[in-house]
Amino acid sequence: MARSVRELPGVRPGAKVFLFTGEEEDGVQTRIEDFDDDWVGIAQPDLRALPAVPRQGDPIEIELPLENGSLFLIGRITGRQTDRIPLLVVRVEEVGADPGIGQSDDARRHFRQSLWLPLRRMAYRGSPDEAWREVSGIAHNLSGGGASVLADGDVPAGSDVIVDCPVPLEPIGLIAHGTVVGSRRVGTERRARYMVNVRFDGISEAESAWLAARLHRLQWMARRRQR
Repeated sequence: MARSVRELPGVRPGAKVFLFTGEEEDGVQTRIEDFDDDWVGIAQPDLRALPAVPRQGDPIEIELPLENGSLFLIGRITGRQTDRIPLLVVRVEEVGADPGIGQSDDARRHFRQSLWLPLRRMAYRGSPDEAWREVSGIAHNLSGGGASVLADGDVPAGSDVIVDCPVPLEPIGLIAHGTVVGSRRVGTERRARYMVNVRFDGISEAESAWLAARLHRLQWMARRRQR
């Protein structure tokens, strides 16, 4: 995973970006003028094209289109600069990417959204010869690459799993096959529960991109409600 804004693919002076300041579907086009380890300065667009004049502390989302998808920089406005070109300075708090962006760990990550969604179904088996067993669970973190599930039963690492999870803002859900990459006991002595980390194996790039787009919109709406 990139450790700073400087290491993100496509971030350079003059790069075209789209600015989102609310729940609008289409962003306002502008460009990157400057950046450093944890911030990016973008040319201030025509304020008449924005739903509201951005203020210091406002949440903001920047979409950077690349060849195989988009990079998303999410943060807050920390100030303005007026030397030469008026800039909006955004402190970057989170970074997400479409599945096609980058092929190495330093250039690619799945956008992960924290939430609590009861699963419609979670079944697992230790080997192809075993019968499927079901447990109840709640998705705690969800991304195009996997999920963390708070389960009522122990699901051993290495197990094959099927997860049927509702997707926020959509009438349909996600049914994914995967592998348990970690499991630890949580909860109390009276009621043991398990935090199970699942890596999706059978999800297509199109499905992953569809899920990432919904999670981005969910987080953006949550940020706007908290203002």
